[in-house]
Amino acid sequence: MSMNKVILYGKEYPNRVTMGAMIDFKRETGKDVNEIGADMELLTMFMFCCVRSACRADEVTFDPVSYTHLRA
Repeated sequence: MSMNKVILYGKEYPNRVTMGAMIDFKRETGKDVNEIGADMELLTMFMFCCVRSACRADEVTFDPVSYTHLRA
């Protein structure tokens, strides 16, 4: 199985769709993944949930507080 990765500020993190990511997305937004459509804000939140969930599963430290400066 190939592993998808995302690089944020030079650090590599695992990235994949998991049930945990879908549950996290629902808790964060109140919406199901199939409601994302073309909404870039929802898509970005889902990608964040995927990275966070994959990091949890792989026991990789992911500190989203480090990226709060990216929020508008």
